[in-house]
Amino acid sequence: MTELERETRDSRSGPGVPFSVLMPAYNETDVIGTTLTELLEYLPQDAEVVVAAADQADDSLVRGERSPTGERALAGRDRRVRVCDGGGLAEAVRNAAHAARHDLVVVMDADGQHDPAAVIEMVAALADGYDLCVGELEQQGKKWYRMALTRTSILLTRLRMPRRTRGLRFPQSGFFGTHRSVLAEALEGMAPHGFKVLVAVLMSRRLQATGVETVIRDRVAGESKLNWRTIASDARLLLRRCGR
Repeated sequence: MTELERETRDSRSGPGVPFSVLMPAYNETDVIGTTLTELLEYLPQDAEVVVAAADQADDSLVRGERSPTGERALAGRDRRVRVCDGGGLAEAVRNAAHAARHDLVVVMDADGQHDPAAVIEMVAALADGYDLCVGELEQQGKKWYRMALTRTSILLTRLRMPRRTRGLRFPQSGFFGTHRSVLAEALEGMAPHGFKVLVAVLMSRRLQATGVETVIRDRVAGESKLNWRTIASDARLLLRRCGR
C-alpha cells in the first residue's frame, strides 16, 4: 500500500465537503463491481457514486442487472451508489452530472485503471479553491505503440488548448475533479458520443487548475477509445482550426 493510500484510508471522514463520483460504464460489467467495491472503501458516508451505463455493444447491461456484484445490486445494498441511464460517453457523463446531488464531482472510469486513492486528494484541491484537479496519469509498462498513441494525442490536444492550460501533462485524462456547473457547461454542446470530456472542460472557460500524480493501472475489462483513427480526427480538427 502506498503512502497516499494509507493517508486516505486513515482519513475516511473525507475532505470535509460532500462530493459525487461520476462513473460512465461501457461494456465493463465484469469489473465494475470490483471497481465500485474498492472505491467505496475510500469514500465517506456523505459522498455518492453515480454510475451511468453508456451504450452497450453486447448484452453486458442485461447481465449487469442480474449480477449480484453489478452496479445495480450494489446500489441496492449501499445508499452511496446510484445508477442512471447513459447513452454515448459524453451523454453518460452529462446524465450523471445532472443526477449528482453535490457541487464537487470527480469523473473516473469503471474499468479499474484509475486509482481511487487519488479521489480524496482531488476533492481536497477543489475545496481549497481550485476549479479543476486532473489525474496526471503515469503509464507504466505500456507497449510502445500505446505510448506513441498517447503522446501523439497529447501533442495534438495541447495545440488545441488555451495557452493557460498547456502545462497539464495529461490533458485528455478521463480522471479529474471539478464543479458540477463547470462540467455541465462544458458538455452542453458536446456530441453524445464524444469522449474527450476533459478537453471540453479545459476549453470552456478560464479555470484555475492543478494536478494529482497517480499511476494508471492495467485495464481489467473494456477497451481504450484511443486509436489512430482518433489521432487522424484530431489532426483534421487542428487543421480546420488553423485555417480559420
